[in-house]
Amino acid sequence: MVYRITEGGRFRVGNVLIEGNTKTKDKVIRREVPLKPGQWFNSVDLDTTKSRLDNLQYFSDVQATGVTGRGGYRDVKILVEERKTGSVGLGVGFSSIDSVVGFVNLEQTNFDLFNPWNFTGGGQRFGMNLRLGSTRTDFSVSLVEPWFMDRQLALGGELFYRNSSYFSDYFDQTNGGASAFLRSPIGEKGSLKLEYKLEQVSIDLDSSVRILSAASVGAVPPGPPSLFLPEQGDYLRSALGLNYIYDSRDSNVLPRSGEKFDIGLTLAGGVIGGDVDTITFSAQGQKHWNLWWDSILSVNGELAFVDSVNSGRVPIFERMFLGGLRTLRGFEFRDIGPRDPVTREVVGGQSLGFLSTEYTVPVIENVRAAVFYDMGFVNGGSWDIDVSNLYSDVGVGVRLKLPISPLPLSLDYAIPVNSPDARADKGGQFNFSLQSNF
Repeated sequence: MVYRITEGGRFRVGNVLIEGNTKTKDKVIRREVPLKPGQWFNSVDLDTTKSRLDNLQYFSDVQATGVTGRGGYRDVKILVEERKTGSVGLGVGFSSIDSVVGFVNLEQTNFDLFNPWNFTGGGQRFGMNLRLGSTRTDFSVSLVEPWFMDRQLALGGELFYRNSSYFSDYFDQTNGGASAFLRSPIGEKGSLKLEYKLEQVSIDLDSSVRILSAASVGAVPPGPPSLFLPEQGDYLRSALGLNYIYDSRDSNVLPRSGEKFDIGLTLAGGVIGGDVDTITFSAQGQKHWNLWWDSILSVNGELAFVDSVNSGRVPIFERMFLGGLRTLRGFEFRDIGPRDPVTREVVGGQSLGFLSTEYTVPVIENVRAAVFYDMGFVNGGSWDIDVSNLYSDVGVGVRLKLPISPLPLSLDYAIPVNSPDARADKGGQFNFSLQSNF
C-alpha cells in the first residue's frame, strides 16, 4: 500500500467573531484569545481560548471553533452563554475553629467600576465580606483590575479589619489596614507580584497569662515566665512582598493535571518603616496527575522561614504554625510547634516544612472520595530544616461540588500517625471547608 499525501497550505487568522455576550464587554473576551487577526491559525491556541474563558467563571458554556473564511484565512468563532457572576450570601455557620459565625458576602466576579448602576461586564473582581461571630469579627472590601490600562498588568487593593480570638485561649489579635499589589506576567504561565501592606496589629493578652506567669516565677524552684508576656501591645507593620508564581494547572477549581509554584520574599520594617522588623521566605508548590478512571493524585507542600532583621524578637503574628484544615488535618488548629512553658500553648516557630499527598476517585457525578497523608514540622529557630520532630497523619474525605458554589466542599477525617509532642495528639479530627485554589 502506498500513501501519497499532499499537504494543504497554512491558514492565517481572519476575524475573531464573538456571540452570546450580552453583559460582558467584547474586550474582556478578546484579551483572553491568543489568536490574533493575521497570525498563523492553530488548534492548540483554540483549545487555550476555551480553557481561559472557562476559567473566568463568567460563562456556563463556551464554544471556540475555526470556520472557513476568505482564501487563506480562517475565522475564529466564539460562542458564549453567560451566567450570573454576582452573588449575595447570608447565613450562619459553625466550625471547630471559630465557633458560631454569621456572614454576609457580596461578590461580583465580572465587575465594572465604570458602569454605574449595573457595575457588570468589565472583568474586574469586587468583593465585600462581613463575618461576625463569638470568636471573630472580619470586614474587608477588595477590588482587582486584571488588565490595568488595557495591559496584561493586574492592579488590586483591599481595605480590611479583623479581630480574632480563636488563634489562642490567651490573647486576642486585631489587624486593620490596607494593601495594594501589581501583578505582571512572566512568560506564558508565570507572573511576578509586588505587594505593599500597611496595618496596625494589636495583641491583647488575657489576664490569666500574667497570673500563671507570676505563679511560675514565684514557685520553688522558680520557672521561666510566659513567652506570651512580651507580645502585649500595638505594632505598626509596613511590609513589601515580592512573589514569583508559575501556574500550569488545567483548572483552578478542580485541577487534574499541571503544577503551581509560589516563591515569595517579604520584608517588614527596616527601610520600609514600621515597628516590625522581619524577613520572611516561603516556597509553596502543588502538582496534579490525572490517572486511570479519572482519579487524581495531588502533592502539595511548603517550606517557609521567618527571621528578625535586627536580631530582635519575631512577634507572634509573624511566626508559623501547623495543624487543622489545609495543613496537618489530624491535629487541632495551630497546635503544632514550640510551646509556652507556662500555658503549654503553642507560640509558633520560625521554620516550617509541610508535605501532603492526596488521591481522589469519582464516586458519582459531583462527588469524589479521597484518601490522604500529611506530614510536617515547625521548628523554633530560623532557617532550621531539622526533621527530627516530624508530625504526620492519615485520613479519608469527600469532595462535593455544590450547585450553590463553583468550589468543592471538603469533608475530612484524619488521625495522627506520629506526634513527637504527646500534647498535640488529641485523637481523630474532623475538618470541613470550601476549597479555593486561586
